[in-house]
Amino acid sequence: MTIRLVHQASLSPDEIAELGDVLGTFDADISISEAPDAGPQNALEWALPVFLAIVVSAPVKAAADGLFGEMGKDGYQKLKDVLSGLFRSKKGKTTSWTSPNGEERRAPPLAVVLEMHGDSVRFVYPDSLAPEEIAPAFEQMNRNIGFIADMVAWQERQFELIDRHAVELFGPTYPQQDRFLQNRMLLDEIAFGTWVYNSAAKSWIKAQ
Repeated sequence: MTIRLVHQASLSPDEIAELGDVLGTFDADISISEAPDAGPQNALEWALPVFLAIVVSAPVKAAADGLFGEMGKDGYQKLKDVLSGLFRSKKGKTTSWTSPNGEERRAPPLAVVLEMHGDSVRFVYPDSLAPEEIAPAFEQMNRNIGFIADMVAWQERQFELIDRHAVELFGPTYPQQDRFLQNRMLLDEIAFGTWVYNSAAKSWIKAQ
């Protein structure tokens, strides 16, 4: 497992160190890099470069276990507390500009990205969230990660069986590649892509 922290320049060394320490609970290679501050862009908030991105590359099995749950109760709670504090300190202070219709747009303070088998799931915490929403949103995100990983693992098992018994089950003309692409497209539609937390629904909603 690898974890990359990608942050804008205004994240302080102390904040970086605190987050790095709590993520050190994982048996993972952790790297930290600074991204250039995002300038004005004509895009919806959730599509913008975020202030802080936690990018986790993990095997399906680890993700199926809930990913962050393996930190243990204390580590998991500490991570939620640190992220809630970071969100509170950066809320309303990320890059902003005025859209053509006069509406202020502000980049999200936080995103968590899970990478599995070349695909990714991006969970965006928009600036509009209240800091007290971060912990429950994070818990729900962790459950969603487990559910998505279970779907990926199920698909892998299905195609392993199909590869082994395709001719026996479907005949020698079975369009294996077409069937594979159809199922990958379905998984992309319902799982991979970008999810945004919606305060009114108290739920993650797939945006892309």
